[in-house]
Amino acid sequence: MGLLGVMYHQDCRCCRETHLRAREVTLTHCYDADGNRLTGDRGTLVIKLREPADCQCFKCGDSTR
Repeated sequence: MGLLGVMYHQDCRCCRETHLRAREVTLTHCYDADGNRLTGDRGTLVIKLREPADCQCFKCGDSTR
């Protein structure tokens, strides 16, 4: 180990999501390819998302996580 390795210690923590929450979002301002606003049933779109709800941090390089 060189001099830099003896004098410098890096504590690396990695964080990632541990739980994803499902959510529905309704888009109400939809447009066609020409930029015209769609109306009626075609003017809305419901999409389902999965977004992080919780996270956990651990030491980087820990292969057990």
